[in-house]
Amino acid sequence: RAADSFDRMSDLARIQVPALILAGTNDALTPVKYAEFMAAGIADQELHLIEGAGHMFVTERPGEVAKWIEAWLRNL
Repeated sequence: RAADSFDRMSDLARIQVPALILAGTNDALTPVKYAEFMAAGIADQELHLIEGAGHMFVTERPGEVAKWIEAWLRNL
């Protein structure tokens, strides 16, 4: 898998703005572990896993995605 050999973890610490990380728990292309890696590397982040959603979670669960984005924006 190409994603397994692509390591940019050290670059994540350079992100100095708030970040919202969303991921589907059933994403076969980009497993949850990658979202968790991102969350571990970004100081000011919020991670939400969308239960049962896959790689296209934005189209699978638009209402839930909108809810997380709206809540995150309100708290900026």
